[in-house]
Formats: sequence, structure tokens, C-alpha cells
Amino acid sequence: MRGSPRGSPPAVHYEVGTVRKLLVSSDSRFENYNEPGAMLAYALSQGVDPADVQPDDGGRRTYDTCYRAKHIF
Repeated sequence: MRGSPRGSPPAVHYEVGTVRKLLVSSDSRFENYNEPGAMLAYALSQGVDPADVQPDDGGRRTYDTCYRAKHIF
């Protein structure tokens, strides 16, 4: 996966078993901009099980994502 887009390192960690789930997060409040969707598609293309990927479309701030990771997801 070397030289791949931004999503590679998490997919590599998933592949070797360092992590069991991936949280893909970013702001996607604009119709023509959906970074979590792009990260999800890339993770799936790298063989990550869809059940192991959690999109977070409300990741406007890192704090918000961390809060949701702990309390919601």
C-alpha cells in the first residue's frame, strides 16, 4: 500500500491486526465534499471489512470525533 492516498496507514494497521476497527472522520456538510465517504471507499478497496469501518460525518473538530468515538460509536 505504499504511495497510496491518505487512508493507507490505518488500512495497514487493520491488515496486520494492530487495530480492529477504523473510524473515518471529517466534515461532510457540503454536498460536493464527502471526505469520510472517500476514506471509506478507499478502506474497502484495501480489503477492510465494511462492518469494521465507522464513518463519522460530523468530524468538524477532533474533539467532537473523539467524544463520539467514546460515547456513541
